[in-house]
Amino acid sequence: MQIDKLRNLFDTELSRKRLLALFILLLATVGIWNAFRFGGAALDYYFVRNAIELWQNDANLQTNEKYLAAKQAIDSAESKHFSHPLYADLSGQLEEWGFMAGYKSVEALQNAKYDYLRATKLRPSWPVTWGSLAVIKWRLQEFDDEMLSYLNKADEMGPQKPEIHVLFTELGLALYVSNHPFYVNVREQTQHRLIAGLRNRESRQRVKQAIISYDALELSCIWSKRDDELVYNDILNCKALQN
Repeated sequence: MQIDKLRNLFDTELSRKRLLALFILLLATVGIWNAFRFGGAALDYYFVRNAIELWQNDANLQTNEKYLAAKQAIDSAESKHFSHPLYADLSGQLEEWGFMAGYKSVEALQNAKYDYLRATKLRPSWPVTWGSLAVIKWRLQEFDDEMLSYLNKADEMGPQKPEIHVLFTELGLALYVSNHPFYVNVREQTQHRLIAGLRNRESRQRVKQAIISYDALELSCIWSKRDDELVYNDILNCKALQN
């Protein structure tokens, strides 16, 4: 009788150890599978990011075939890891770029907006994604409270972000020179970000390009003379305009 009890205890303990071993094996298998999936998603992500960077540096490099390959890659990345905010944001960039390159209709901008909004839900503190949403509204010519909310989020979340300096400078100057009524909503940010963007080495060149494009050097000198002597004297060389 005692032997039977011992045998039963032994069998029970053995069963527990087997279950524990199976559970650990299952966890290890799931971990390896997820690592494989996420690693593949990362490779897809870098392929798309590099493609977009190449197109941004030289638009002549883009083709519809390359665009479709990038679109397939980002779809693959999201199928492997749908909840990753970087992939949602990059999907939005790709939709936007497809429209700008003429490969997709204006519906792509709505798709980009959807992707960017997904990204903000996953990572609400990213200022560049909020800025991207404002750019979509700009492309759609929708100057409304929704656009202003996106701009305010970008401004709040990215006080020193070079991309946000560029956004407010380009948008603000475009609105100013066209005498658009929406300019009054971004006037202070435009003036502040233009100067901050000139002080920041990462955004300086694009801010200067915007100033030249909108023929706004004299205006920029007026703003910087009041607020920033370094920008006025050294970066913009505004005194040369007086000669």
